[in-house]
Amino acid sequence: MEIEQQKNEEQASAPRESTGPLTNAVLHWLAHLICGSWEEVGRAANVSRAKVSKLRRLHQDDREEAAFQMLVHWRNSQARGNDAFRELATALESCGFNSVAKVLLRRKQSGLLLRSPSMGET
Repeated sequence: MEIEQQKNEEQASAPRESTGPLTNAVLHWLAHLICGSWEEVGRAANVSRAKVSKLRRLHQDDREEAAFQMLVHWRNSQARGNDAFRELATALESCGFNSVAKVLLRRKQSGLLLRSPSMGET
């Protein structure tokens, strides 16, 4: 019951959408691609061990949701003016997701982050 309550609190406290180009649709796309290595990506993106542990516990049966929630947390922790795309791409590259990082940066440069990426773009 405690885990369910924590999930509800986390979902209530997290903004449902970003006003910037790293929208929930983009983060869902990324989560789908990195779900097998989400903890490694989180560490590379400087998400705290405590947060990763909490997400692992809360979403133990759904790695894709854990990955998405980690990415939302990471996005929400970024300072204004920070090159979030470059930081996320660097974290992805350090975990072997080079092609995903390239797609992400290419979409930023072309302004395509306003729509949801397709799974075939990687």
